[in-house]
Amino acid sequence: METHKYFFHEAHFASLPNKSNVYLLANLRTASGYSKVLVAPIKGKACTVEYAQHRGEFRPEEVEFAYIPDDAELIAIHSFCKSKDEGLVIAVTLVKDYNSVKPTYCLNIYRPWESGSEFNVESISKNFCTIELDFIPHFIFSGSLFNKDGETEAMILLSSNDNKVEIFQEDKDVANRWNRCDSPDAFPEFHSLPSVLLWFHSKILDGKQRLTAVGCQDGYLRLCLVSLETNEIITQWECQHDSAITCVQLFTERSCQEPAASKDSGSLEKVQVDFNLVVTSAMEISVIYRNVLQNGFTEQLLLEDSDKYDCTLCACVADIDWDGEHEILIGTYGQELLAYKLKAAPSEDGSPCTPVKPSQPPSDQTTLENDNVFDPPKESQCKPSYELIWKRSFGHPLLTMQYMDVTGDGLGELVVVSTKGIHILQHNLSDAADILMERLMMQDSTCSSLEDTND
Repeated sequence: METHKYFFHEAHFASLPNKSNVYLLANLRTASGYSKVLVAPIKGKACTVEYAQHRGEFRPEEVEFAYIPDDAELIAIHSFCKSKDEGLVIAVTLVKDYNSVKPTYCLNIYRPWESGSEFNVESISKNFCTIELDFIPHFIFSGSLFNKDGETEAMILLSSNDNKVEIFQEDKDVANRWNRCDSPDAFPEFHSLPSVLLWFHSKILDGKQRLTAVGCQDGYLRLCLVSLETNEIITQWECQHDSAITCVQLFTERSCQEPAASKDSGSLEKVQVDFNLVVTSAMEISVIYRNVLQNGFTEQLLLEDSDKYDCTLCACVADIDWDGEHEILIGTYGQELLAYKLKAAPSEDGSPCTPVKPSQPPSDQTTLENDNVFDPPKESQCKPSYELIWKRSFGHPLLTMQYMDVTGDGLGELVVVSTKGIHILQHNLSDAADILMERLMMQDSTCSSLEDTND
């Protein structure tokens, strides 16, 4: 295993009064572009962590959300921004009277209620809409659909204990009044799930298509490419793992460019995007499926040793060494944070080689890979691999994490939630400055060479 001196050090830790869970961390994006951290324990008050520029330190503050009783238990929290003018929306699911014969499950939605408070969490937490639920909620996330006028409309989605995804949309006439959406075809990728949806991730391709990955409690994994114009599934892949899927995340290998897809939303062959999918599961080794739009689940790379530290609960994709390529971060209940990097395998003569991609799967709507069973890849003579390049031990199990810019300096921080509290891991700023100066000098040298050539 390689070591890298400028990955992370712990810049701040804030304890929580009680344990949190995998769904109780949210990224509050501000109008200035940087992030505030919102984290909550299962029982007790939530708190935000932001960076105080004038004091040069991280500052945690408690947030008291309205209409959450002291004895309630929080299940999940999520935030999104409908638009810059409308500000943040914060959604919280909770259970009241958990130990009673018939506990009450609720969805609370918080919105700004006055001009100037669009990103003020303290103000947002007082203006709420509450909806009593007739199911047990799990994962909470947001999405958008085109309405009849051709405009995008934000939705709140909840996975439920009856293997469905329930959708809520805001009333057009009354601010912050949300209603259950009864349209069965709103998100076709969630139809007929075999068990509870535990994690979900999607990417919009050039405004024309939505690529969605879904992981379920029984190990079922689904990947769908959906046309946003017709709201129909273009193609779908399925795979079965042997244990619960704890996290899925779509990503591209390159971090310095925004992927774009073909404008022809009806042709899979013309989509020129290489999306990969990282999948973690409770009892299995974590795996990367490469170029899923072309290969589905046929090209797999394992994250070695990711199954040696108890249950793997979370994953994060970030360019932590600033080389323009994404690395994979894995968090485990065994108190270890693991970082993996893609390494090209050398050929027999020692030169790098490019692996041969498997043939494209049939273009029918549903494709079952490897007889619908997860099968670890066999070794080949020339094949890239993900190597463990760094790891860090914690004193408590890791639950969830996100990579976000909390300090507003353009460098991301890794926010990790453990059973004890919230850890903010920061890059070494001196090393970051050295790399910046090196690249500025390279850029200056390149520009000078071009000017000499033109002369």
